[in-house]
Amino acid sequence: MNEEVDFILDSAKENMDRAMAHLEKSFAKIRAGKASPIMLSTVKVDYYGSPTPLSQVANVNTTDATETETETETETETETET
Repeated sequence: MNEEVDFILDSAKENMDRAMAHLEKSFAKIRAGKASPIMLSTVKVDYYGSPTPLSQVANVNTTDATETETETETETETETET
C-alpha cells in the first residue's frame, strides 16, 4: 500500500511541476505596460512552406518601452533597394 501512495504522490508532484513550468511561461508573456520580445515567442511564420518560429527568421527587439520591432534579412534588402 505504501508503494501505491508513493506512486500517487510522485505522479502528483510531476504534474504540479509541469503545471508550474507552464504557468511561468504564460506569465512571461503577459504585457505589463511595456513591450517585450518574449510576447512573440510563440508566433510562427510560413518560411519556405513550413511553420517556423519568428525568432529564427527575424531579429526581435524593443526600441522603447511601448513597441517591439522586427527585422528580417529580406526587409533589410527591400529597404536598401528603394
